[in-house]
Amino acid sequence: MYDEKELIRECICGNRLAEKQLYEQYSARFFGICLRYAESREEAEDMLVGGFTMIFKRLSDFRADGSFEGWMRRIIVNHAIDSVRKRHAPEPLPIEGLQMTETATAENILQRIDARHVMAAIRQLPPVLRTVFNLYAIEGYAHKEIAQRLGIKESSARAYLSKAKTILQETLAEFAS
Repeated sequence: MYDEKELIRECICGNRLAEKQLYEQYSARFFGICLRYAESREEAEDMLVGGFTMIFKRLSDFRADGSFEGWMRRIIVNHAIDSVRKRHAPEPLPIEGLQMTETATAENILQRIDARHVMAAIRQLPPVLRTVFNLYAIEGYAHKEIAQRLGIKESSARAYLSKAKTILQETLAEFAS
């Protein structure tokens, strides 16, 4: 069992046991992230493997000026976003006619459901809406960052988020009834 610095050093040197340890230590946590972006478990597994491949390729770039887990998480999220973009190009979404439902309704719904329902509802969103929602609500990206990352307009990112919230509220209302 290696400590973090040794683990990174050994992985850079190509030590397969160290790579296995790194994968086993973080794969479950990162698989949860991939599930939020993927349409299926298989797609999430592909994202996870691809993300770890990127991590292993870029390990020598890690400068230890922040959290190692945070650095890896960023790679996993970026890889998941790239996977979604490659498979599902954003479709234009009309901004007119989008309405936010009342917050009180959302709060009432959330009192009657659990996290499993929320995750199921998020997985049912169309890929681009799910990606924008995850980036904004879970990863903490700003609309400008989302737009840049997905190659869309900032107003489109806002519209996608609004539409995602509306669909989620409707889906969660069904779970709550």
